[in-house]
Amino acid sequence: MRRCTNTAIICAAAILFILPAAREARGAGLSVGANSFYAWWSPSFKDFFTNRTAIFHPAIRPYNVRFDLHPSFLVGPSLSLSLPAGFTLNAVFLWSSWYHAESTITNGTYTGGCFIDAYRLDIQKWDLDVNLNYALTDYLKLFMGMKHQGYTFDYSGTQLSTSTITPYYGKVYFRGVGPGLGISLNINLAGPLFLLTNLSTLYLYSADRMHFVATTHLQWAYHVVGFNGTVSLAWYIEPASLTVSLGFRYQYLCYYLWDSRTNDWFYTAAVAGPVRGNRSILTSDDHFYGITLSAVYSFNFGGDD
Repeated sequence: MRRCTNTAIICAAAILFILPAAREARGAGLSVGANSFYAWWSPSFKDFFTNRTAIFHPAIRPYNVRFDLHPSFLVGPSLSLSLPAGFTLNAVFLWSSWYHAESTITNGTYTGGCFIDAYRLDIQKWDLDVNLNYALTDYLKLFMGMKHQGYTFDYSGTQLSTSTITPYYGKVYFRGVGPGLGISLNINLAGPLFLLTNLSTLYLYSADRMHFVATTHLQWAYHVVGFNGTVSLAWYIEPASLTVSLGFRYQYLCYYLWDSRTNDWFYTAAVAGPVRGNRSILTSDDHFYGITLSAVYSFNFGGDD
């Protein structure tokens, strides 16, 4: 929650910085919007909670695996400043605390026994994109910028065996930041109706920290590569200086684990050791996609003589 608050503070500071700049720029335009994103999410940590990491424990064989994470809304503001010479500065922030997941795994052992893991996750997720655009033509732009995304969640669960019931609980903090580069296309279909598309590539340096019960923790570091694309239809309502758009967004990220640390000897031997010996042993995918809806109000600061 603290990292999410810090991100919101950064957004507020950006607004305070941009507004005076907008007033000074001749003919500059400022757009302020409200955004929603109804998104399905197949997260990278799904592999952990479905016991893919049993590769480090050859005696364990998971089966009857279930992981349910239902789609949810993310909401947040956007800000766009149109500058002279074809430049535009954009910022979009999205946040949600409505993702909840449940996972159950039956694990078989080489001795013929089994035990069942069951978890519940309550997740907060945020996503910040800041880009500088340059218009090559009236309909084609190049952009570069940065992405900061993260999530935090509490999890609780139990491990059931033939003779014992073991409770689990903990917390995960995750963050990632890095640059992006892409192109966007703006096509006037008819009158006030426009087709908007963009595609970008991403690199993130990401890290997370997982706390088990009261004493054990794991720390992971990743190199992340991927892409992000959107396509939408936008309707410009000229009397209201308002643009309403409806579209689809898809983001794919591939996580390459390159380091892990822990304060617990068991995880050092079973997880951190093999990863350091073969850092390509563990990769995971993150899919994030759904329906976007936004309303953006535009106005100008000053004008030409």
